[in-house]
Amino acid sequence: MDLVVRLLTTLLPMAYLLAVVAYLFDFTGFHPRATRIARHLLNLALIVHAAQLLTRGALYAHMPVASRAEALGTVAFAVAGAYLLVERWTSVERTGVFVLGFVLVMQTLSSALVEPVTTFPAVLRNPLFVVHAGSAVLGYAAFGLSAVYGVLSLLLHRTLKRRRFGLIFDRLPSLDLLTGMSLSAATVGAAFLGTAIALGMVWASLEYPGFLSDPKVVMTVLVWLSYVGVLVAYHWLKWSRRRAIEFTLVAFVLLVASALATVFGLPSFHTFA
Repeated sequence: MDLVVRLLTTLLPMAYLLAVVAYLFDFTGFHPRATRIARHLLNLALIVHAAQLLTRGALYAHMPVASRAEALGTVAFAVAGAYLLVERWTSVERTGVFVLGFVLVMQTLSSALVEPVTTFPAVLRNPLFVVHAGSAVLGYAAFGLSAVYGVLSLLLHRTLKRRRFGLIFDRLPSLDLLTGMSLSAATVGAAFLGTAIALGMVWASLEYPGFLSDPKVVMTVLVWLSYVGVLVAYHWLKWSRRRAIEFTLVAFVLLVASALATVFGLPSFHTFA
């Protein structure tokens, strides 16, 4: 089974690359059937990814978020799956090349950083931890979508302001739709991450006394408070959509910085492998 896991891990970046190329053809109008082909390729990539996660989880008997490679791969899967749902609900296909480009980078890093087989602690099979980790993954996936749509929203705003009506203007959805999707995704992300933090505190209080001093816990709470602060300012202090988008991107940069700091530097009990 280990050979199957390694094979699927190697195939995943190639599967997402094919989907990205197809969505690029769709965005540029290069091929009239690119939209249908792109969606089929994304479905195929998600099937391969689901098989990889399930096989790895069964082989090592834990939820695949124990190491940096596993966490990146699981979040990549969640972002790709969430994008597919958004595409089907909104019929907006032209943002796929940007979202899946983000997924491709994450999965390529995940496949490149995958570690040799190690022993994983039994705590990873705790049901409370599984729900906690699952909520965190969904929260990070939603924040990833929010960031991509936020960047596209600012890019389209700049295009409209300069009156340069080219490919970006022609192929992207409306400015209102992009900003709405970005802020909605940020709201979903804040809800899931808030749930993960609450469950994590209950779980960690039983398993890891003194967890409140853990750098990962502190930085995750700061990220969550940053997003909540922006959403509160937008809904109740009447911030403009553009200003809210800009500050959600600042919060996303803080999220990425905190992830890099805890993965590559700061000690944390969240590193299980």
